[in-house]
Amino acid sequence: MAADGLVERIDYGEVPPRVDYRLTPNGEALMPIFDDIQAYIRKNACSNCCGDKPAAPYGARHGCCE
Repeated sequence: MAADGLVERIDYGEVPPRVDYRLTPNGEALMPIFDDIQAYIRKNACSNCCGDKPAAPYGARHGCCE
């Protein structure tokens, strides 16, 4: 992703190694798409195992049904 300009890699040149990553403006521009994907998954991920039950809150049991 760094090579594609979506994230910036910051190498502090320390021992032990310390590296940080942050989104570039191009990476930030993708956030609405990721939000839409997350909303779709929350709405539809459980349809195979739980029918019409709503998805559990993010981070709960693999994001599956309540």
